[in-house]
Amino acid sequence: MLAKMILSSAILFSGGVFAADLMVQPASLNFYSVQLGQSQAGSINIYNFGDTDLGITINDYCYGDIWISTYCPWSLRPGQSCSINAQFRPSRAGYQSCSVTVTSDNGGYENVSVGGQGVSP
Repeated sequence: MLAKMILSSAILFSGGVFAADLMVQPASLNFYSVQLGQSQAGSINIYNFGDTDLGITINDYCYGDIWISTYCPWSLRPGQSCSINAQFRPSRAGYQSCSVTVTSDNGGYENVSVGGQGVSP
């Protein structure tokens, strides 16, 4: 269950700066082992628990075999959510990773690490 947290200021934590109105889940997205040439998909969910519109910016630092796409609006209304889609299709063996940062206009941001292991069949 997701709970609304009301805070008077932002709090620093290991994944970024927590803002009361912004929730991003999961904190990390692991594709574990995926055979070369196969594909696995996952998603990162963004929630606005506030009482006002929340402007968001999404930046990904992904390249190679991890693809990020989103159709999230620039602003989430109160109670609205959206998803970031991630896909891992390894072309080489070994671990690959990247990060996605969601920033809100109220000063908060959250980093999500994305990764997976490419394995030979």
